[in-house]
Formats: sequence, structure tokens, C-alpha cells
Amino acid sequence: MQKRNPFKRRWYQAGLVFILFPLMALCTISLHAQSDLVFDSLQNIIRHEVTAGTNTFLPAALAYDSLAIQKGDTLKMAKGKNFIGMHYYYKGSHRQAIEYYLKALPLFAAIQDTYFIGMMNNNIGAAYEYRDEPDHSISYYQKALESFTLLKDTLWMANVLNNIAIQHNVSMRNKEALDYFLQARQYYSYLGDSSMIAMLLSNTAEVYRFLGNYQEAIRLNEEYLNAYPKYHTIDVVANVHGSLARSYLALGRLDEALDHNRISTQIRKDNNFLFRLPNNYETESMIYEKKGNYRLALEAYKNFKAGQDSVLNTEKDERITHLITEYEVKEKDQEIKMLASQNELKTLRIEKSNRQKLAYGLGALCLLIFALALYYLLRLKSKTNIDLAEKNALISKALAEKDILLREIHHRVKNNLQMISALLYLHGKSVDDSTAQEALMESQNRVQSMAMIHQNLYQDENLLGVSIQDYLDKLLSHLISSYNIEKNRITIHKKIKIPQLDVDTVIPLALIINELISNSLKYAFRDGRRGEISIFLEQDETGIKLEVSDDGIGLPEHFAVETSSNFGLKLINILSDRLGATWTTHSGNGTRMTLIIPQKKAA
Repeated sequence: MQKRNPFKRRWYQAGLVFILFPLMALCTISLHAQSDLVFDSLQNIIRHEVTAGTNTFLPAALAYDSLAIQKGDTLKMAKGKNFIGMHYYYKGSHRQAIEYYLKALPLFAAIQDTYFIGMMNNNIGAAYEYRDEPDHSISYYQKALESFTLLKDTLWMANVLNNIAIQHNVSMRNKEALDYFLQARQYYSYLGDSSMIAMLLSNTAEVYRFLGNYQEAIRLNEEYLNAYPKYHTIDVVANVHGSLARSYLALGRLDEALDHNRISTQIRKDNNFLFRLPNNYETESMIYEKKGNYRLALEAYKNFKAGQDSVLNTEKDERITHLITEYEVKEKDQEIKMLASQNELKTLRIEKSNRQKLAYGLGALCLLIFALALYYLLRLKSKTNIDLAEKNALISKALAEKDILLREIHHRVKNNLQMISALLYLHGKSVDDSTAQEALMESQNRVQSMAMIHQNLYQDENLLGVSIQDYLDKLLSHLISSYNIEKNRITIHKKIKIPQLDVDTVIPLALIINELISNSLKYAFRDGRRGEISIFLEQDETGIKLEVSDDGIGLPEHFAVETSSNFGLKLINILSDRLGATWTTHSGNGTRMTLIIPQKKAA
């Protein structure tokens, strides 16, 4: 039983269902004559949605049930209750699903329809399964098995045996589960049903996982994913990745566990499998706890509890208990009453036979109105699609033009900055004062660091953020070259944990890094010694943290950063204020500067 995102539902089909209600009011007499056609139309809508995995067929189910009550057809009344129950089942409202299935069950029992009695018991068992009540679930599955055994329906016997096995596994009766899975596999093998044999692989894997044989569980799940892609269903694939996540978690292979859990979570979110999501959040919480990331572990655990409270309603459902008791105690009385009602309805049908000709005429009129409404809706949908396509084309064109314009702007800014850098370089060559030359070279480096940012922007796919790793590689290479540092004399270590930053943050941050690295290259290793410079950049709950350190000679004794006349340090102070940042320095076995930018996020 699969669900997909209900927003993918094609709205015009749902519209047809609501058109049926006024038609029923206009054509009450004709519906008795043309009811089979209307019932078939409604049932086809419901079947289409179930097959597609959507869940907006409640209006069709209600219309089917209403027509069945008007006609007094016991079989269709029972089917209508079943269709409504199916809607609530797929929605995740399992209490309401059980309520409607229990309403349908005595109706099927009254007409002694063994097949649908089995189906109702199976559906009730499935609803209790998702309420995490395995004992109730097994009880109804056993009743379903009895019905299908009477019918010698091998396929459904196998399906129910598989369902019973799953519930035994949930109840930690793993050996019983294996026995039922073995019986189910024998029937599926006899039927040559490869798709169900594939599904049994994942179910059996769960048994081995509960038994602690994680390697065998992983092997069976991988076999399902790799050997049976033809028979994959969305819900089973999500379950398999969830099972693999739990197995890898038990083996301590946390990265693999996290990858599989993310795949399972995404599938269930995309397809609206809300009642399974708490399992994913619980697994995610345990993974992060083992990784030592207690903040993410707590967030996942909160999601788990919130989902568990909404899906697994553990309070006693007095309405369901009442319906079960009513069904078990008064089953025979209901059968007699329903048979009497059927006889009375048959009499009414005979009395209405004189109105058949009028009914056929009105029925034809209703069908004509229905056909015209369908034609109108299809035309409207076609026109809407054409308009949408035209608007999308205009939007795409505008976005492309904006992209080109932004790249051109960054390109020109980069060219202008490089022109300024070249002028500073030429001016530095023309002066004899070494202090002036040094100041001009430092200014050139600052301008060049900004030019590199704009060069990265117009060359990269993302025009709103700068790749920090690539940028620092280029900046450090430029500075090493500018200060004529001998190869391998100074080693620079980088640990960058932020892939990208926005332009407003990265420009002042880049200038700060330029000043700190320049100071280390100029002053920390004056005596020609070898050394190391480390750059650390990450984002945590406090904001963005930058740390630049070296193992050089350190700051002079009694050196005060706050009162220093050094232009580079003054520039760092100005840029830090602009970012709303705080920074500290520490000297001892080298120099370390730490900058904290609060409440900033990676691009």
C-alpha cells in the first residue's frame, strides 16, 4: 500500500467528483437505472488514485457510499464504507479507518461474501499494525487467513502469512516470524511471484536484524536493492534503507547508517508516509548521539516524539471498542436485519419498474451533462497548461539575462580592481623609499584579495556565494609569491568547514585574513626560520569562527593590539566592527588570533 505526494494529484479529476453531487440531485430517478455506470465511474476514479498513490478520493468514496445507501445495495454499501476507510488509512488516521472497516464488515458478513470478509479483517489488521498494536493486528490477520484458506486463494494466503510474520517480528517473536515467512515464500514460489519474493527479502532481513545477525540483514537488504530493481516499490525501498541504517548503526558504521537513514527519510517525506517518519527521526537521534553531536541528536529526538505523538495515538479508543463488541455480540442479529432489508428493497425495485423509460431518458441527459462538463474541464486544463508554459519561458529568459548581467558586473569590478592593483605595483617600483614600497605592496595585496573574490563570483555557477576553499588557495599562493617566501620554508595548514559565504561577509573577512597572513609572513619568521601557519574556519551555534595562528617569534613584550598604530591592525578593527565581530590575540610559542562573527550563516 503506497502513498505519494497528494499535491501531485491532477485537480481536474477531483473536480469531476464534485460535479457528480448536483447531477445526483437532478437525476435521482435515473440513477436507479444507470447506477451501475455511475458506480463504475466512481470506482475507476478511486482505483486510479490508489494505483497512482494519491489520496484525494474521499469525495468519490462518499459519493459511492451515498448512492449505495439510496439504492439499498448491501454489497455496494459495504464497498463504500471500505473506500472511506481506505482514504483514512492512507491519510494515517488509522482510528477512523478501523471505524469504517468495522462498519463494512457486518455488511459483507450479511451477504456471506467470504472474500471481502477476509479483506476487511486484513485491512483492520493493517490499521492496527500502524498503530503499533501487534496482538490486535495478528488477531484480525488470523481471521483473514481463515477466509482466504476457505476460498483456497493462494495469493492472499501468502500475503496474510507475510503480514502475520511481520507482526510477530515486531513483537520480538522472531522464530515464529521466520516460520510464517517460510510458509509465505513457499506459496509465492509456487505462484512464481518474483515481486513478492523480493519483498520477502526485506521482511526476512528485519527478522535477522532483530536476532542480532546484522551482516545477514544487510546482505538480504542489499540483495533486494541490487537484484530486484524491477519489483521495487517506494514504501518498501524506504523501509529497506531504514533497516540498513539500523543495521549499520548497530555495527558502529555511523556514516553509512546516516546516509541510508537520510535516503529513507527523504522518500517518506516526498511520498507523505508520515506514520513511518518517527522511526527515521529515532534512528537519526541515536546516530548523532553516538557521533557525539548531542545538539543534532536532541533535535532529531524532538522530531521523533512529535511524530510519535501524532501518529501513534496510544489512548484507548472507546468508539472502536464499542464497534468491536457490537459486531461480535450482535453479528447474527445484523445478518437477519440486513437480509430483511434486502427483501424489502427488492420489493421496492419491482414497484419502481414502471418508471424505467423516464429513468433512461433522464439518465441519458445526465450523461450528456457529465460529458460536456468533462470536455469543458479538459479544455480549461489545456489552456491553463499553455499559459503556464509561456510564463515559464518568460521567467527563464529573464533569469538568464539577470545571470549574464551579474556575471558582467563582477567581471568589470574584478578588472577595475586589477587595474588599481597594477597601478599600485607600478607606483611601488617608481619610489625609492622602502617603507613606501612596503605600504604600496600591502595595499596592492588588499586590492588583489578583493579582485579574486569577484573573479570567483563570475566564474562560478553560484553568483551569490564564494567558494572559501578555492579562494584561500589563490590568496595564499599570491601572498607567498608577493613576499618571496622560499619554497617549503613556511607550511600553511587549512581546515575550512564552510563551503561558501555570501559576498557581504566574505569581502571584509578576506581582508582580515589577508592582513593576518601578511603579518605572519613579514614578522613571525624574520630570522629565516622554518615555520607553520594554520587557518581554521567553521560555523557553529555561536556564529562563524576564524582562527589564524603561527609558531613564529610571537608579539613583542608589552605589545598592545588596542593601542597599536599599525595600519593593518586598525583595518582589522574597522572590518571587525562592520561584521559585528569580536577578536582576541594570544602570544606564546607563536601568535594566535581568534575572530567570532555572531549569527552569520554559510551561503
